[in-house]
Amino acid sequence: MDVDHHDLGTEFPELSQAIGVLSRDNPLFIRLFSSYNEITKTIEDIENRNMPVDDYSFESMKMNRVKLKDFLYNMMLAFDSGRKAAAG
Repeated sequence: MDVDHHDLGTEFPELSQAIGVLSRDNPLFIRLFSSYNEITKTIEDIENRNMPVDDYSFESMKMNRVKLKDFLYNMMLAFDSGRKAAAG
């Protein structure tokens, strides 16, 4: 089975600097980024190994990942906007 990978660096290559700095310096980002990666790994393991899981649990995991990604994306955009504004 061909599984799409959802790591943030692949999904948002234009924000790689923001990912690097925030994952080093921002405790909230670090915690949420870790949760996002754990959920993504679990989902990809289920898909790759065709593991049995009920639809509700699987869809719930995917929705949680989307919510985390949205929050992390907004943090990365805010960082990137601030960096660009500071550079003037």
